[in-house]
Amino acid sequence: MFHARLKRQNLGVTWVEVLVTLAILGVLLASGMSHWRGLQAQHAERRLFHDLGHILAFARNQAFLRAETLVLLPRVASEGWSSGMVLVFQNTTLEAHAQPLHTWRWRYPNVHLSWHGFLGEDTIIIAHNPAKIAMNGSFLIKINHLEQKRWVVNRLGRIRVLRKHVD
Repeated sequence: MFHARLKRQNLGVTWVEVLVTLAILGVLLASGMSHWRGLQAQHAERRLFHDLGHILAFARNQAFLRAETLVLLPRVASEGWSSGMVLVFQNTTLEAHAQPLHTWRWRYPNVHLSWHGFLGEDTIIIAHNPAKIAMNGSFLIKINHLEQKRWVVNRLGRIRVLRKHVD
């Protein structure tokens, strides 16, 4: 009878054991979520880097094929380059409601993108003449308002990561 009573008491768990288990799971989940957000930011950064490389190559090819100078502009002027880009002919502006040749839209949460070129911060000019190609500049990417990286664009539109960002 004494053994039967002990067996019945050991079959269940106490509230303290449940609460301790839930607390441990909560701590593990919280630490995993911060790591997950870091992985998401790295993935967004890599996707944006490759997207920009493809966009610049596409714009350069279109300028050569059309034998005209083209311009990349921010999709929405008030949001800057963070929401996308449009490709237009050089003599058109978005205010004139010109039909863009191509539009790229994206949303990378907690990522802010800006362009700093020697011809200005609101345009990237892609010339059709190889002697006049000048896309020199850099994209400054800010992730989670903390980390900053600079991606340098050469005159042919190729991007490389600047290892140490200096303001």
